[in-house]
Amino acid sequence: MTTDVLQKLSQLRALLQSSRLPFWKELPEIDLYMDQVIVLSEKYLGAFFPEDTKKPLTPAIVNNYVKMGVIPSPNKKRYTREHLARLFMLCILKQVLSVSASGALLADELKRRPIDQVYDRFCETQAALAARTLDLTEQELMHWEEDGGSPEMAIALRANLEKMLAERLLPVLMPTEPEPSKKKRKETNELTAEAESQ
Repeated sequence: MTTDVLQKLSQLRALLQSSRLPFWKELPEIDLYMDQVIVLSEKYLGAFFPEDTKKPLTPAIVNNYVKMGVIPSPNKKRYTREHLARLFMLCILKQVLSVSASGALLADELKRRPIDQVYDRFCETQAALAARTLDLTEQELMHWEEDGGSPEMAIALRANLEKMLAERLLPVLMPTEPEPSKKKRKETNELTAEAESQ
């Protein structure tokens, strides 16, 4: 494996270790205004997005999430710890799933446990999977290089397969919800398209 690739993997490992999501007790106890939420999202979520991406959250995205019902409405334009936890989880999940599927996944989790437990478990799982994924990627890159294959292809194929698994297994794992009305489905689809285009 080239020195450049090893160096980049080492940088990514250090970035993910230093950029972990804050646990529930580390989230601000005071309610925040929208601009403060945006600043915190940039601080904690930047490492999980491509380097050339726009901000992980914008006021328009947050407002769309409220309209879609995937986060509760703010109280007098202030956002609580619960809002932050939900927003952080949604921002990461929506890299693979639609906003509505991400919201449904969170809603399903929240039926079983309180938000602080769901969020802390999410943070722990994210950190553990990041370390394991980097180890696995390093092993795969060495294997593919030894066989004369393309390491880039291995990474792209694995990413595609894991996305496909998420899209196909989650509907089976989650209990089915009653079918929304045609009007509600249309409104949800319009809001989803708007949120994902930003």
